[in-house]
Amino acid sequence: MRGSTMTLDADVGETFASDELDDEIRRWLDQEGISSKRITEDDQADFHYTIQYPASTGDANIHVVRPPGRPVLAMMLGVQLSPNHKQPFQALPQDDKQGLIHAIRRCAFEGGDVGFAPQMEDDVLARWQLDISVYDDGLSQDRFFQSLRTLYTKHLELIEVLNQHLGPEAPADPEQESTTTGDNIRGYI
Repeated sequence: MRGSTMTLDADVGETFASDELDDEIRRWLDQEGISSKRITEDDQADFHYTIQYPASTGDANIHVVRPPGRPVLAMMLGVQLSPNHKQPFQALPQDDKQGLIHAIRRCAFEGGDVGFAPQMEDDVLARWQLDISVYDDGLSQDRFFQSLRTLYTKHLELIEVLNQHLGPEAPADPEQESTTTGDNIRGYI
C-alpha cells in the first residue's frame, strides 16, 4: 500500500494483503455511511461483509468477499422472487417462461460487467444472483463504489423487467431474511 491515504492503485500483477484491503474496505464503507456487518464464520474467505446499499435506504443486501489466496474482490447481490412474481410466472406457457428468462438474462448482461446466475425450482424462476469481480490491479475506491452502484442499478432493472411482464412486486416482508448467504455464493468466487 502506498501513502497514508491508501489509494489501492496496484501495478499490473501487484496484489494487496487481505488484512490491509479489509481495513481499507471498512474505511470506505464508513466514510460513505454504509452499514456493514462482518461475517466471521466464513472459512472460505479472507474477509466477508454484508452491506446495506445504498446508504440512504439500505434496501439491497450486497456481499463483499475476498477469496483466500486470490487477488480479487467479489461483490454479489441475490434476489428471491416474491409470491406475486412466482405465481404469475408459474402460470405462463413454457415458451413465455423461456422468453421472460431470456429477457431477464439479456438485461442482466447489457453492459458486460455483471455476472448473472438464475435458479429455477419446479420450473419456476425462484431467485438469481448478480456478481462483479474486481482484481487488485484495478481496485480503487472509485471502482469499488462504481461496482456497488452497477450491481444495485442492475438489480432494479431486472425487477422492472419482472414487473413489466408479471405485474408489480409485493411490498418487502421485513421478516424475510436475505437469500444470499455464504453457502450459495461459493460458485461465484
